[in-house]
Amino acid sequence: MSVRTQHFVFNISAAALLAGMALPAAADPTRCERVWRLGYTFRWADGSGAGSVRGVDYDLIALLAQRASGCPMIQVQLPLTRVLKQIESGEIDVNGQKVCTPERGRYAWLLPYLRGKNHVLFRRDRGVAESAEAALGDDGLSIGIVRGGVYGAAYDAQIARLRAAGRIVEVPDLDTLYHQFRIGRFGAIVSTPPTYVAMLGERYLRESVRVVDWAPGEPVYPVCLLLSRKRFSADQAARIAEVLQGMRRDGSIQRIVERYLGAAAARDLVLPADVPAMLELPVP
Repeated sequence: MSVRTQHFVFNISAAALLAGMALPAAADPTRCERVWRLGYTFRWADGSGAGSVRGVDYDLIALLAQRASGCPMIQVQLPLTRVLKQIESGEIDVNGQKVCTPERGRYAWLLPYLRGKNHVLFRRDRGVAESAEAALGDDGLSIGIVRGGVYGAAYDAQIARLRAAGRIVEVPDLDTLYHQFRIGRFGAIVSTPPTYVAMLGERYLRESVRVVDWAPGEPVYPVCLLLSRKRFSADQAARIAEVLQGMRRDGSIQRIVERYLGAAAARDLVLPADVPAMLELPVP
């Protein structure tokens, strides 16, 4: 499968970008040092049917780049495993909405901003397994996930058991995951509310999908923005983390989440301002 790469630029002309022109920083008298490269793992078809990139992370990171550095942003669409490898190598600057893990902290600065929680989505025409144990007993059920994903301790353990039983099918990116779910290759997928609302829409969810939580007792976990340690120094990362925390404090993140998911979801998802601006996890 060939990798599709799409570039979208904020507040800068293509000619200026190709010429390497820097823009003046909005909050700093110095000039923008370089364009931010955002690794993005799916596209969202807008109402006109045209492929476009929209959503919480895209809007949020574009605003963060503008506030923290005055720089524009280029979006590069890649499978998740390649995004993470390129964050590690420094080919990608930033990626959003990832579970904060010690392994990821080894190669990225971890900036928390949302609460995370996964669910299992079932096609109503295929039946529903109310638990991982029930899914293990259904020989006809296949469950799709994105290769390289982390889903929280309880779901990771359940996915490992299902993988050993041959129930898990891994795909490279969210576009593929949701397309194959829609056409019926999978009876179920594992995903988070911001993603499945964006990718499926409320009407499709209401009419065609049943959402089940296989780990109702598992607490929500912090979701982080990843900044490449190869691309940002400790001082730069600390400054960006303070700006992101300020966006929690002034309601900017709340408003972006509300725009796409509604006020109730925003209240549930956005971390409060008193959560530390940066997480330091023990490196494995």
